[in-house]
Amino acid sequence: MKPTLCTVDFIYIVSRHLVYSNSDYYLEREYSSPYVVHTSYEDDGYLSFLLPIMYNSTYFLVVKDEYFLQAFPDGNWINKAISRIRKNQHPTIVTCNGKPQTRYGSVVADTDGSILMETRYLRYILTMTDFRRSSISPFFFFSQAVLCRFNAAIVTQTCPFFDAHYVSKSSYLASLFGMTERTIDNLSTDCISALGIQDVNCSSIRPQDHSIGIVLSQYKREYVDEQLESIYASSLPPSEIILFQNGHFKNYQYIAKKYPIQGHIWAVNWNSPFFLRHLLPLLLKTSYHIVFDDDIIPGKDTISTLISVIDEKDTPTGVGGRYIPKSSYTHGTYQMICADCEYKRYDHEVDFVIQVYAKKAIHSKIFWRYEPYSQRNGDDIHGSLSFVMECGRYPWRPAFFNDSHYKNYGHDSVASYITTSHQVIRPRVFRHWLMAGFRPLMGDEVYDEYPDTSSKLEHEYLQSMKYF
Repeated sequence: MKPTLCTVDFIYIVSRHLVYSNSDYYLEREYSSPYVVHTSYEDDGYLSFLLPIMYNSTYFLVVKDEYFLQAFPDGNWINKAISRIRKNQHPTIVTCNGKPQTRYGSVVADTDGSILMETRYLRYILTMTDFRRSSISPFFFFSQAVLCRFNAAIVTQTCPFFDAHYVSKSSYLASLFGMTERTIDNLSTDCISALGIQDVNCSSIRPQDHSIGIVLSQYKREYVDEQLESIYASSLPPSEIILFQNGHFKNYQYIAKKYPIQGHIWAVNWNSPFFLRHLLPLLLKTSYHIVFDDDIIPGKDTISTLISVIDEKDTPTGVGGRYIPKSSYTHGTYQMICADCEYKRYDHEVDFVIQVYAKKAIHSKIFWRYEPYSQRNGDDIHGSLSFVMECGRYPWRPAFFNDSHYKNYGHDSVASYITTSHQVIRPRVFRHWLMAGFRPLMGDEVYDEYPDTSSKLEHEYLQSMKYF
């Protein structure tokens, strides 16, 4: 797969089978590419459509293994597809599937099994609309969403080994893949409403049921048992928990059996300790999302306190928070004030929250409307400051009393703050946002040796970070 019009920078294999006794996993972790993700979470195949927006790619191709008899689309097929996209005056979706389907009174190609298009349209549907994961096939859903929202054309391009008559049977990577497809025959002519893809900014128009979904991010620490015991004992327990295992080799079979978690997602050979965990909440159907670091053990009322302040302030919350009193442009460094390092009687606005990231579902979308300065660190800064720039409100660190207090195991030998990259990257991430017009809570005193910038320059800098 070596197209000449574009390079293939990221390849992902999403396996719908996750077993804990397979020695092949040991082999998978030795390869740097493709990235392998095993999942037991019943997401109807949508994870494969989230991964393309992790990075700033121009095009994406998703194929379903069962439809290919010997090989996937090669570089020549991709070159031809991209050429067709570039020549077409309208947004174009290219598929191997030639079966005609009637949608909205016209005949279009069926995208089931393969889809190639520009990534920006996928990102728009995921982050700029009220999209929520559906039981509809993601191939059908996203092709119809782009057709509906952008008046796209869907065209067929023959693939040599594509089996358009696929019915459940063995396949090219049958040992790795397997899921049941669900589709609907047709949609209302009001396709935007039917698909739930109305444009939104900082507020969802969907009815809210106050359900909570949690992503437990696990890396090197050993507190997952204590975390889960505490979460399930919470006064406001979640309806969904995804255990995310990132780039380390540890057997969590006992966790999957002991606790009623909804799924386990394991990035076997892919170390993305900061940003991938913030993409996974887009799989959830809950009203609130909470991403936990692996060092925080919530108290009985920690979650309810976080949610209560979200409802009151309409802003993200966290168990920790930081103010930045000084940022040096020349040296790329900053000073920091810890909002949670001593007892606080009152809730506080902060520049950014840390360690636990609680928010409304719509706020998880805002995170991915902006391109990160780096994915090697600074996800907490990116998440909070993108919200401030988009919605004009700062995140809050609540006061935690009695049963709402939590344990913090973050001051240990594997803490990220003791690494060199942590000290180097994070101040530069903050500087990046200051140049784009972010106004820190400490005011003008924060800026040290910053060049004079006009509002026009800040606007242009910000536009370079925004996808839309």
